[in-house]
Amino acid sequence: MPRHVPGYVSESKLALMLGITIWGLRAWRRRGYGPKARKIGREIFYAETEVAAFLDPAADA
Repeated sequence: MPRHVPGYVSESKLALMLGITIWGLRAWRRRGYGPKARKIGREIFYAETEVAAFLDPAADA
């Protein structure tokens, strides 16, 4: 199982970064909110570039 994928943030690490639980992050994903998730192996990861865009939406403008 991959634990670290270059250029991606794990589900648990992103939840810590955002100050929410993994379950909260999963609820966001079900609702279509937050950065796009990708399944790699059995785990969920988020692209670092998409996380950065989600955290600073003004950077996209």
